[in-house]
Amino acid sequence: MNPLTQEQAIDNRYVQDVISIMFTCGMYDYSGEWANRVGIPAKSGVSGGIIGAVPRKLGIGTFSPLLDAKVNSIRGLKVFEDISKDFGLHMFNVANPKENQDLGVAKAKRLPVSKLNLSTFAAPILTKVELP
Repeated sequence: MNPLTQEQAIDNRYVQDVISIMFTCGMYDYSGEWANRVGIPAKSGVSGGIIGAVPRKLGIGTFSPLLDAKVNSIRGLKVFEDISKDFGLHMFNVANPKENQDLGVAKAKRLPVSKLNLSTFAAPILTKVELP
């Protein structure tokens, strides 16, 4: 769903397929470890971008062109790992399911400032983009 226009970007009948493919092979040769460490369906690109989708909750995007040997953004991997852990977003977080529901400002206020300063990981481009 486009948050600005409220238009649906993709028909519901395709969402399950897209999310499944993102989760199983969206991170190239790192997909298995990504599923274990991060647990968020995602797709990386050779330019250094990573997009992820937490179904029914939010989308996350990072960009940093420094790549590892498996052609994934080094800083992007770290940002996703931290966000997944700090906000309990791992899809298989069954030990603390309530943690997976709290994505509000209250939870962010409990994190150390260093955890909220994503620019330390995702620099150089973390810019607000004005859309028409």
